[in-house]
Amino acid sequence: MSPTDEIRKRMEAEEIDLLILFSSDPHLCENVPDFFNVRKRLLGFRGSAGVVILTRTRTFFRTDSRYYLECERLFGESETVLIRDGEPGVPSLEEWLLDEVRRGDTVAVNKNGIAHPLYASLEAVCRQKGAALIDFDPEPGRRFFPGTGPLAPAEKNIRAAFLKKMKRLRRETDSDVVLLTAPDTIAWLTGFRLFGQEGGDLFFYAWMWITGNEAVLFCDHPLPEPLPGVTVFPYSEFSSKIETVTGMKIECSFSDLNENLRERLTDRGNILSDGGLRIRMLQTVKTRSQIAAVKRAAAVEKRAAARLREWLLRAAAEGAAFTEADVARRLEAFRLDSGRYRGASFETIAAFGENGAVVHYKPEPATAAPVKSGGLLLLDCGIHTTDGTTDMTRVFWTGGGRPPAEAVRDYTTVLKAHIALARTVFPAGTPGADLDAIARSEAERGGVKYGHGTGHGVGWLNCVHEPPFSISPSCGVGAQPGIIVSIEPGCYRKGSYGIRLENLYAIAADRKSGLLHFERITDFPFEKELIDESRLSEEEKKWLDGCGTVGPFSESF
Repeated sequence: MSPTDEIRKRMEAEEIDLLILFSSDPHLCENVPDFFNVRKRLLGFRGSAGVVILTRTRTFFRTDSRYYLECERLFGESETVLIRDGEPGVPSLEEWLLDEVRRGDTVAVNKNGIAHPLYASLEAVCRQKGAALIDFDPEPGRRFFPGTGPLAPAEKNIRAAFLKKMKRLRRETDSDVVLLTAPDTIAWLTGFRLFGQEGGDLFFYAWMWITGNEAVLFCDHPLPEPLPGVTVFPYSEFSSKIETVTGMKIECSFSDLNENLRERLTDRGNILSDGGLRIRMLQTVKTRSQIAAVKRAAAVEKRAAARLREWLLRAAAEGAAFTEADVARRLEAFRLDSGRYRGASFETIAAFGENGAVVHYKPEPATAAPVKSGGLLLLDCGIHTTDGTTDMTRVFWTGGGRPPAEAVRDYTTVLKAHIALARTVFPAGTPGADLDAIARSEAERGGVKYGHGTGHGVGWLNCVHEPPFSISPSCGVGAQPGIIVSIEPGCYRKGSYGIRLENLYAIAADRKSGLLHFERITDFPFEKELIDESRLSEEEKKWLDGCGTVGPFSESF
């Protein structure tokens, strides 16, 4: 019996008509271990975003544009129906549920894996349709053990840095308690990281309970050194702690708070307030020394990627046999030459030809495509070093003649969209959605559209996708100096190639005017043979001169 059949058997026994599965852990992290990865177990899907919906007879999968092509390949002629979230005319999850649910139906979700705001909206739909919304554990009887590996300090003078952050965290709250449920925020606050994990995340599973004069960390990892005023208990004891809390004002991040935990707190008369934006902004604004450190980390990745590019072009010119997976392995080998390298910040995307159009394609050794001369290779890579975290995307022309005119056209358009935003000067507080529109409109003038956001926040020695600020159509959070963010417009031609050009930038303020601008962190040249300079303005050429371009077999890195 397949995993899907097993769940459907439970649905029938428990009289569930529709089941929504989010593949989330209790902390609502973006990347989760296999223990929580229902979409991978049921459908074989390896991406980081997607919702499985089961009825008694049908299977639906909702995901965004990054994974459309991957899902088309994965599902093929199977029964699974792909719902293209974000496409024009495609209903939201709530709208879809409103159409599908009938009076008297029973809808189920795992309350441990859904944030309260989304749960509340689904509950409102069910109430409107006269349906019941109940809890469903997809893995009954299984217990999650978060691990006990050693943590390491990520910053100097960790005790003083911790006390400074704690003071800021406490100073601006009027609640009795600040509850931290996001592991990356706890990693930021404590200053500790868990290096060497698969998948690239440096955070560790923990809960943190902070009052005006004490802090309790629920964590199974031994701390490399004690933190002042912090008591450590096992991770599992957080659940019993909650049972003793009554009548308190608790500040937390609703987007990082699962519905089960929210209900347990409010059922005991506690009053919760959403301080997620306040807490996240403390985390996401970096110091000048941290920004300088990330530039050093970017220089490490630049050297490795430059060596990779030279190897790639020579190997392709010589007709050597190698695949996308070999490209990823070779990059890792070049990284290891640096004594500062601590691991990849995510699994390397090395996508040749038509695979580049699969936005989050990852090469598997058994199925990776061969790389040859006369094609485009998209490389999306990032690292953690002792200095910081990086993320960069480039597209290489593998030689063997002139690139196709349409590839040059699209590459140049994507580059112009990147430059348009990178050169922008804007007031503090400008929403990320307004900045997204600048790059997107330039791309669309050149006939290019892309479904993903134009950029995302990046943590300092932390998550490579760090909220709350992003450059995307849905982001209403205002820009502030000190935020590190990517700029990465793209173009994806099904069956042909993918192009994405990504740099990291720090948002900085002009001392005289107070206006903000993007300070470049990534310092890797663009591909000269793919640029039509006749389409660039003098201002764009000047900007490009500051970044550099590179031709075949260049040793200018």
